[in-house]
This record gives sequence, C-alpha cells and structure tokens, in this order.
Amino acid sequence: MTGLLAEVSRLEEQLAKLGPEATKERVSLLNRLAYGLLVSEQWDRVQTLATEAANLAHAIEDGPGEGMALGMIAFVQYVRSDLKPALANCMQALRLATGDAVVDAQIRVVLGMVQWTLGNFDEALRHIERGLPVLRELEDRTTQAFAVSAKGGILHSLGQYDLAVACHQDALELFRAAGLDVGVGRALSGLGSAYQAVGLMSAAMECHQDSLAIAEKTGHSMGLSRALTDLGQVYESQDKLQEAIECHERALAIREHEKYLQSQTTNLFHLGSIHQKLGATDRALDYLKRGLKIAEEIGARPKESDFHHLLSGMYENSGDLEQALHHYKAYEKIKAELFSDQAMLRNKAIELESQLEIHRLRNVELAQLLDELQATQAELLNREKMASLGSLVAVLAHEINSPLGVIQSSSDLTLRCADKLGGESNSKAAIDVLRTNARLISDASQRIGKLVTSLKGFAYLDRAEFGEIDVVQSLEHTLALLEPEFRERVIVERDYAPIPHLNAYGAELNQVFMHLLRNAAQAIEGPGTVRLNTKTDDQTIRISVTDSGRGITQAQRDAIFNPAFNREGSRVRASLSLFGCLNTARKHGGDIEVYSIPGQGATFTVILPRSLENAPEPMRAA
Repeated sequence: MTGLLAEVSRLEEQLAKLGPEATKERVSLLNRLAYGLLVSEQWDRVQTLATEAANLAHAIEDGPGEGMALGMIAFVQYVRSDLKPALANCMQALRLATGDAVVDAQIRVVLGMVQWTLGNFDEALRHIERGLPVLRELEDRTTQAFAVSAKGGILHSLGQYDLAVACHQDALELFRAAGLDVGVGRALSGLGSAYQAVGLMSAAMECHQDSLAIAEKTGHSMGLSRALTDLGQVYESQDKLQEAIECHERALAIREHEKYLQSQTTNLFHLGSIHQKLGATDRALDYLKRGLKIAEEIGARPKESDFHHLLSGMYENSGDLEQALHHYKAYEKIKAELFSDQAMLRNKAIELESQLEIHRLRNVELAQLLDELQATQAELLNREKMASLGSLVAVLAHEINSPLGVIQSSSDLTLRCADKLGGESNSKAAIDVLRTNARLISDASQRIGKLVTSLKGFAYLDRAEFGEIDVVQSLEHTLALLEPEFRERVIVERDYAPIPHLNAYGAELNQVFMHLLRNAAQAIEGPGTVRLNTKTDDQTIRISVTDSGRGITQAQRDAIFNPAFNREGSRVRASLSLFGCLNTARKHGGDIEVYSIPGQGATFTVILPRSLENAPEPMRAA
C-alpha cells in the first residue's frame, strides 16, 4: 500500500510539471493517476481525472487513451450503482480500445463486474475470462487479482462454489504478492463467503474476521462494510440474530453515508429476512420495501427478484393473498425477463465481437500495409545510397587510374633506365631520371593510399557498425573522397571547435555528411565556398555545412526533407538523400536544421545529443 501511495505522489508531481496541452503523455498520466486513486476510494477525484483524460484523448483522437478513461468512469458509476451509464461507457470503451489488447483487457474486467451486478452472469464470466490471459502475460498483478476475485464472485453466483474457492485463493496470493492490503481483505471476504456456501462455517468466520481487521486498519469503507455484511450472514446462518442485526446495521450506515446503493440492498434484504424470523413483520416489511425501491431505481434486476420473492412469502403467511400474488407475479416476470435478457445479450455479444473482429482485421491489414511501406522506404533508401556510391566509385576509379598510369609509366621508364645503365659507362643522367621517377611513383602511391584510407574510414570497414567515432576525422575522410568533385571549383574552409567523440553508427553519419557536402557543392554555380563548422554546448553537438550557392526559398524549405520523385526520360527516380539524412539524425536522437536566404547560400546543421558520448548500446529510432 505504501508503494502505491508513493506512486500516486510521483504521478501527481509529474502531472503538475506537465503543461495543460492535449498530448498523449498528459492523457496517460491522468489515466494512471486515476487508476492509482481507485484503491483509496477517491471517487470524485477519479471521475474528474478520467473525464479530463477522456476529453483530451477524444480531441487528439487517442482511442485507447479515451477507452481507458471511459473504463474508469464506468467503474465509478458501477460503485455508485449507475449501472446503465456504466454499461454504455464500457461498450464504448471497448470499441475505442480496438487494437490495444491491454486496455481492452482492463475494460473487460470492469464490464464483467457491471454485468455481474446486472445478473448477466454468463456475459460477466465471458468478459473476465477474455481479459485474464492478457493481464497474466502483462504481469499486472493488481488488475489480474481484481479480475480473478470478480471471477470467483461470479462463479459463486452461478453456484460453482468449489471453483469460486479456488479463484479467491488465487486472488489472495496475487494481492499478497502485490502488497495490497485492501485487495487481501477483498479476497478474504470472497473466500469466506465461498466457504460458507459449502458449509465450512469456522473457516468462513476466520476469513471474515481477518477481512474486518484489515478494513479497520486501512480505514477502507467499502472493505469494512463488506466484511460486516459477510459476518452478519454467518451469524444469521448460526441463528445469532442480534449479532447479525448489529453487523448489518453498521454496514448499512456506512453504505448510506458513502451512497453505495447496490450494496445497501444486500443489507436491507438480510435485515428484512432476520426481522421476519423474529416475528417483527412491520419492521421486516419496512426494510424490504426500502430495498426493493432502491433495486428498482438502479435497475438491479436480480435484487428486485429476491425482494419480490421474499415479500410474496411474507404476505402469503400473513393472509394478504392479493399482495402475495402481486409480488409473485413480479418475481416470475423478472425471472423471465432475465432469461430473455441473457439470450439478447448473447446475441449482442456475438454482434459486438464480430464488429471488433472486423476492426481487428482492418488494423492487421493496416499493419501489413505499414510493413510494406517501411520495406519500400528501406529499398528506396538503399537505392539512393547505391546511386550515391556508384557516383563516388566512378570518381574514385578515375582518381585511382591516374596515379596507376603514372606508376605503370614510371615502372616502364625505370626498366629502360636500368637497361641503359647496364650498357653505358656514364650513368649520372640515368640516375637523375630514376630519382625523379621514384618520387613520381611515391607521390602516386601516397595518393592511392590516401584514397583507400579515406574510403575505409568513410565506410567504416573492419570496424563495428556501432562504436566510437571522431566527427572531425569523419568529415575529413568524406572531404578526401569528394576532393575530385570540389577541385578547382569549390574552396573548403574549416572552423573546427573541439568536440567529444561519440558512440554512433559511423558509416550512416558519414552518408549524412557526404549528402550535405555534395548538395552544398551542387548548389554553387561556378566557383564558390563550402564552410564546415563544429561546436558544442552542455546538451548538443552541432555540425554545420554552409555554402555560398543560390540559397533555398521558403516553399522549398517546407518540403526539403520530403521524399521526391524526378522524371528522367521514361524513368522516374526517387530522391531521398535529405529524407534519409533526417531519419539518420533522428535515429541518433538528433535533428537537422536549415537556414537560408535566397541568393546568399544555405546552412544545414546536424544536431546530435551529447548523451551519445557514453551511449552503451545502439540508438533506436524514436
């Protein structure tokens, strides 16, 4: 219980810090806080929080969030015996929660309790059993325990007492494991009633007394009234009628104060029955008529049936056959209606399940379409990378061929000089040629070596996909590969401030730098300048690429990161370079900013979080 109170306090603080804007985060916090307050019976606060969550979720089209909120509103209505609105809210919540198994399961627990109170035991059991597997998989012990406890109560109502005992024992263990005293008291109460039904009176009395002690300790009014009611029934079965009356009167006073109408009918029924046994007919009739009136107001049909049946017997015994017949007819009518309602509910349930299945299949279809879209996106991005790589390889092939030609020519010259030295006594001229030739070979080899080193650094060959990178070194590797494209036209200026090493996907970030630098060069018509700048602050690292090109208009900036398609003759080509750059930056928890004045160039700034300095694992897309 202490842990639950601490969680509620933490959620209160988070909610206070969060702005009033309609966001999924606020909806989630409101729902979690309302759920946490259910145990402490703060019904007005729960309803206020859940209503706000439902309104916000509806505004931002957060179906599961709205469904969860409506489920909690329905629970408060259930506690307050507003059963028809509770049922309507549960059904609406189920429709909204389609596709979210967890929210669906939690709503079904509430719906099962409502149907149980309405006397629709088969429907109640069906909903509880639909939700329980999800709750078990989720390891939500608290909600699972309440669901198992409710299942035990429903089985009790169906006369399956042995199964009810097993359910209440399971619920008791779950509540104890969750450290929830209120739940332990509830499970003991259900277990005691089940023991009583199978004739284990001493075990029943022990459970009810333990439940009463817990309720008195925690100050939980619902638990206290329940334990007193259960004890009253045990005393009544033992013919300890005065003790039974005292328990029921205490429970009734609590329930009248808290306005638990449904629960009041139980005490009024038993008080009427006990006073009938004592021969206090007028007193008995008063209790029973009060109880019948409440049952009719809240639509608790099984309770109405019980009251009519008992009243019919009382009037028959007193000789008032007209009243006896009136109540007996009402009793038989309700029985028939309940049977008819059960059949109608089963049909409605089948219809609802069909609708929910249609929604589920639609969601599955949408999920498949999303998977196909993501696969297509990945394929397009890969094609873009391959196209970029093809262009780079073509330039590199030219660059490597030039020094290779020098090496081959120089090698041939070296051989001829060697032959000449072998046949001439004056070899000074030949030696000078060999020295010059050796320098040419050395220079050409260094050019090839530099290109290979830069290419390996750019592609992160022989290195882990995710690991420590030096951003400045990555920029230099990329510039070395692009140098043939920049040569004699684009001047590169560097302004590197010291920045820390990062843990990142090095090859993917190099692709970002490659695209931004190449785009910068292509934006320049004729000679121009590309300036590289790095800087850092407490939170971020910023890598900027500025060009002196034609700039970007506002309309172009608004769509610059969108995938584009260009027609080239009879073919359509996807242009995804900046789209891919933004995705890579966001994969690392960063972003890309664009600043430009048309005619005065543009600046693209890659922003990465400093937290990547110590990132122990690969980042994941948000």
